Amino acid sequence: MADITVRRADSQADHADCYAIRAAVFADEQGVQGAEKGDRDDATAIHALGLVDEIPAGTGRLHIVRARSGPEGQIAWVSVLPHFRRMGVATLVMQHLMDAARDLDLPVVTLSAQTYAKGLYESFGFEPMSTSFHMANIEHMMMIAYLSS
Repeated sequence: MADITVRRADSQADHADCYAIRAAVFADEQGVQGAEKGDRDDATAIHALGLVDEIPAGTGRLHIVRARSGPEGQIAWVSVLPHFRRMGVATLVMQHLMDAARDLDLPVVTLSAQTYAKGLYESFGFEPMSTSFHMANIEHMMMIAYLSS
């Protein structure tokens, strides 16, 4: 049985692993242009790195956005390499990110979900907050989770 762990990606090597997973899944597999480059929110975000038997397998990111009502969390770039899917890596990455949001006392977390993964996010209390739309030719929907304090 595989040993699956998730940790906060704090080192430069961890960040490189996170970006490599994102590039493999979003840029190479799904054709999302620019996914391999990262974005302006990466520098201040909390990155989770999922490992299977100490091999980088999945990632996700939580960053804080300043809304009119105060700070909110936004999860992005949740991804797992194809040969590590269906092992629970995404679930553990999401758990890590949601725990981080609670530790920061964020009242709300949003994400833009690829609709095929809606069930994963619903298992963490996310609800749809938009109709579906296409981004990078992939069907998405905005989802929100209200965290209890």
